[in-house]
Amino acid sequence: GWTTARHYAVPTTDLPVHEEPALLRWFRSLMRERLGPLLEKQWGKECVGEGGKACQTFDAFIVKYEASTGQRHLPVHRDQSTHSFTIALNPPEAYSGGGTYICELGESLTPA
Repeated sequence: GWTTARHYAVPTTDLPVHEEPALLRWFRSLMRERLGPLLEKQWGKECVGEGGKACQTFDAFIVKYEASTGQRHLPVHRDQSTHSFTIALNPPEAYSGGGTYICELGESLTPA
């Protein structure tokens, strides 16, 4: 279930993907069918393997944000991995704001 005890430096209310069998199946399918091929297209087969198969997931989790009563954002931070990505689970018209702030760009990137 939902937890707040996994990330001490940048705490989140999150659900680890590996703890929910249906969610883990969805995530593995997403990696195999969509994200892996996108990673290969961006970085090349030499770097990520065919279809991104050389990429390993260290910590996949869903973060719960609640604009009115709970966690609304994360502070600026650096993840402990070489690559991180954010997948919006709701369509952009279902919420306002959001995005990922990239310090080097000085702006937030949001889903198109």
